[in-house]
Amino acid sequence: MAHFKSIFLLSFFLVFFNLNGNAQTDSASAANDINLLYPDKEPPYRYAEKSAEPIGGYEAIRKFIEDNMKYPKKARKEGIVGTVFVEFVIEKDGSISNAKVFHGLRPDLDAEAVRVISMMPKWKPAEHQGKIVRQFFSLPVKFTIE
Repeated sequence: MAHFKSIFLLSFFLVFFNLNGNAQTDSASAANDINLLYPDKEPPYRYAEKSAEPIGGYEAIRKFIEDNMKYPKKARKEGIVGTVFVEFVIEKDGSISNAKVFHGLRPDLDAEAVRVISMMPKWKPAEHQGKIVRQFFSLPVKFTIE
């Protein structure tokens, strides 16, 4: 559990403190890139005054991941362990979208991490300047063999 928390905190710092401002104001070219990725929606924020939160807290998310993850058989047989970092968007309704690996281990583990993150229950959405907004978020998915 302590290791999960340290990985989560690392992920939190990568997402929220490495990038300043929201996706629309990082730079002109970055804003254009984000707008190309999300032509029909408002671009997600990297930082919001009130960040999105999992309903039930991070312990509930940890348990959800633990209960729903299916360790790929080949990776388990080969003794592959490690952490996959998944970035995703928390939509205005709290649902999860656009999950993708930003630091992976190998394709089968990466795909499983994205699958589990994509099926997470809704979160309490982010707020910025009094409005509900979309927000980028990232979480580690740790694969261990006990």
